[in-house]
Amino acid sequence: MSLLELLLTWKIKLLKWAFYAFLIVLGIVFLLVKSLNLSFTHSYTEDALAKNAGWIVDLKDESHFGWQDGLSIKYKQAQVLSPAPMMLEGVEYSLSDLFNHIMSNDDGMTLRADAMIIDNMRLEDVALKTSMTQEYLLTAEKGDLNTGLGDPKVSKILAQALPVGRGQNDLKCLYAPFDVRDDILYVRKGFLETGPAFVGVEGRVNLLDETMDLTLNPQSKNDKDIVQPVPFRLTGALSSPQVQVNSADVMSRLGVLLGKRSTLPKADIIKCGEV
Repeated sequence: MSLLELLLTWKIKLLKWAFYAFLIVLGIVFLLVKSLNLSFTHSYTEDALAKNAGWIVDLKDESHFGWQDGLSIKYKQAQVLSPAPMMLEGVEYSLSDLFNHIMSNDDGMTLRADAMIIDNMRLEDVALKTSMTQEYLLTAEKGDLNTGLGDPKVSKILAQALPVGRGQNDLKCLYAPFDVRDDILYVRKGFLETGPAFVGVEGRVNLLDETMDLTLNPQSKNDKDIVQPVPFRLTGALSSPQVQVNSADVMSRLGVLLGKRSTLPKADIIKCGEV
């Protein structure tokens, strides 16, 4: 082997070693950055949320860099006190999404969370898509409508009103478009799927006096159920909702025998496949 060939061979080996060393250093830097606790930024973020969006949020004590289609920030826990009380676990958002949102280069951003707990309902694999026009879309891919924690009144009402069947409290999908105007949250053509039923959701929630007026339209998945559940309204305080059922709807439950069964549009049901 000539001297030139020897030098070329060693040069190639040195380049390989340098490349491997670079990868190792890059991995170490990534691990160090990912393990860095960003809690020192929480107070600034909380103040910005309160000032610009009116949201009162406690980001707790731990957050780190992550990766969500690019560099992101992930909070271990976040407690939302206003506009609606809830607990979030594993909240994450993309920094590029945030930058575009701040610069108004697009119409919103997406927040993701491992779980969202509202009273005794637990939603998992959650995504909240925001927009500059205060129009939002909340989705979840699974969850539990009655965990037995907190105030179980709403979940008990749902359990009594929804079709009986295995997995009655198991949330299979949630698709809830909503907007907020003058401290009132409006749900339009919302939809959820449980073990035995599909449920359409429409109505509003007053975030100031914590009252609701929601209409739920359940439909059994079992086509053999002759008597279908009727639409019902949840009204009054969030802490003690009242159930209202239209007597005409009760009578029409037997309309299925005359071929008058009311069903949810298939377009709504398909939405759960898009979550």
